[in-house]
Amino acid sequence: MNAIGLNPIKLDAIGLDPIRMNAIRLGVPVASSDSGRPYIDPELLSHVKMAISTWGKTNDDPDRAVLKDLTPNGNDMRLLNFGFAEGSGYGLPGTDFEGWLCTDGVDDMIVSEKTVDEIIGDSKECTVISIINYISDIGSDHVNVLGKRFIRNNMFERNGLNGKYYICGYTSSSINEIGNVTVVNDILGDKNDFTASYPTAAGVADYFSVIGYLDTNNVPRKCVKIAYAGGFIANKVLTTDEINQIIAYYNLDRPGQIIKPQLYYNIKKQGITNENHAEFNDQLIDFVGGHNIQLNNVGWEGESGINSYPVVFGANKTWDKMASSNNTDFIFELTGNSIHLTKANDNFALLFTYVYKDGTVNEVSIPTFKLKVTGLKEGQNIVYNYVSEDNVSDITSIRITEDGEYVCPKSTIFVPAEILSNVWIGLKVNPENIDLDITIEVLPTIEHALCLDGINDFGKVTGLPVLKDYTVVADYERIRINIGSNGDAAVLSKAESHNNGAFMFNTISNNGEKISYSFGGRNIINTDDTIRRVFYQSKYINNGQYINIIPTFVDSDKLWLGTYRDNDTRFAKLALWSLMLFPYSLSEFLLERQLKKYKAGTLYPDMIEFRPIVKSNIPYSSISYSVNPGVYVTEGSTVTITITLSNASDKLIGVSSNAISDISISGDNGTYEITGKVTKSPQKISIVISSYLTMLGNDTLISNETLIKNE
Repeated sequence: MNAIGLNPIKLDAIGLDPIRMNAIRLGVPVASSDSGRPYIDPELLSHVKMAISTWGKTNDDPDRAVLKDLTPNGNDMRLLNFGFAEGSGYGLPGTDFEGWLCTDGVDDMIVSEKTVDEIIGDSKECTVISIINYISDIGSDHVNVLGKRFIRNNMFERNGLNGKYYICGYTSSSINEIGNVTVVNDILGDKNDFTASYPTAAGVADYFSVIGYLDTNNVPRKCVKIAYAGGFIANKVLTTDEINQIIAYYNLDRPGQIIKPQLYYNIKKQGITNENHAEFNDQLIDFVGGHNIQLNNVGWEGESGINSYPVVFGANKTWDKMASSNNTDFIFELTGNSIHLTKANDNFALLFTYVYKDGTVNEVSIPTFKLKVTGLKEGQNIVYNYVSEDNVSDITSIRITEDGEYVCPKSTIFVPAEILSNVWIGLKVNPENIDLDITIEVLPTIEHALCLDGINDFGKVTGLPVLKDYTVVADYERIRINIGSNGDAAVLSKAESHNNGAFMFNTISNNGEKISYSFGGRNIINTDDTIRRVFYQSKYINNGQYINIIPTFVDSDKLWLGTYRDNDTRFAKLALWSLMLFPYSLSEFLLERQLKKYKAGTLYPDMIEFRPIVKSNIPYSSISYSVNPGVYVTEGSTVTITITLSNASDKLIGVSSNAISDISISGDNGTYEITGKVTKSPQKISIVISSYLTMLGNDTLISNETLIKNE
């Protein structure tokens, strides 16, 4: 049997070339044509029927009464009854509502120009999402009002909604049937403040309204004061990951502009050091809100200050005595962690402590530390004397003869074997001449962090807004866990007393339990904060673990770092790299976008987002993954992709990827499993399918018999 060659058939002559066979895909995403936007599955994008953002609009714009649809569908929103001034129009620059649209609570409305049926089309499914801040304390039953059936979010909070933010909405699998509505309350805001409902509402105009509704006489009802930043409508029930993709694609949250921290501290960004701390008035600078943290009792050297140094240079520090800088024996410049020598008398020690003097042992131990030495010339050397744990009855010396970094071992307690002359440990310089330019530095064990000593160091800031909702996130490491009668202090606390405060973040109880408080709720958590990472807590979640609150608990206007409150005797020994506080609960997706915006770390160190982008030479039937797209996995994790081909006779003959290694293929009869290790994100995957069937377009299919004939 011979197959008729494809070349004589001239595929382009029967229409294959014009429809570009390699571009035909079934459920196969392609990259966005806008390189400035994150990737989104084009099939998902096709379901987004309206996307709105108020950012960049002003009260002076010629089209100020229209919010343009960001999709190509032309589903704009219109503004009714706005005065386009403060309180009824676009927020003023420099205010908390810059970029937001504010309603007056009387008759201002934001409604769709087209009906819901025109927006959604033939689909009866929907997802509705809006970004809202409540200016009014009066709750409303009429948020995200959709169509004649009056699907909506219901808002309620016992302490008032004023000042609270939400990315809220719902999904419905059938907009024409009562029921089938699910609240979306896990993106931004207090999840317990709102629900979704689907009561009948005969006669309500069939439009979408952000807040309130128009009655049968087009009179605004249930209008309250809000600020609106945008949102979207899709004609499909979307997953959380799909909602996240849309928010990111249209940049609806605009990190740092629409959704942004209330406080932001970053030690490296500030540039504070142990030498210039006074220039900052011993404060951590708040880069967004102007609420600086006043630091108290910090020593600005060793393990109390910027960076952490195991030892401190100078007299009566780690070592008891240090030579004085004068024109006779030594000339040097000194800081707590560096000595720059220009003259040294090799008859004397530079820095020393007696471990045995006049028949008495001085029980001194010095921790391990690392030295960096520069400027040594030939014949010059530095000697470090210490008591080795391998020989506690004598002095061991390390001689440094050239530039470099050196580990100075621990010096343990001296145990004399017999009566001796005086014995000292420390540093000595042996120059060949007095022409010196030697720098001796202690290298930090922790860099670019504020280190609190756990003795009495703490920070405090006052005059903060009283929170009803929050997310606190800190890049830190607890250096020591103190277990005893009082336990260990909170890393951060807003508890002015036992009876108030939004949180006491990550504490240690007296029996070693890891505890965190949220609005008075005591929660045992499984967080190990002795390893540096970015830790977070929102009102109901601590690092992915659900936690409890006491609903009646209220916040204070103060924040403590490294202790619970004023006059407390418990202090945390920790290193802090950065800190942010938000006035709303953030999903991990939104929080990660904030961290990236401010270059403040990541929630997912050494992890990779699983975001597969699959391209195929011909269509396949379906595809599934062992890991849900959007989930973070450890770098090098194995994932499995299962592909079902359109025909059992088709063969998967090749797979390649820029971000999946060690690829293997198994399977037959039209179903295949691709296994490999994830190395980066996104994962661009190309698959090659061999098939006798060829798609022509216009529902025309050339069968095997058409292309292949028996001899």
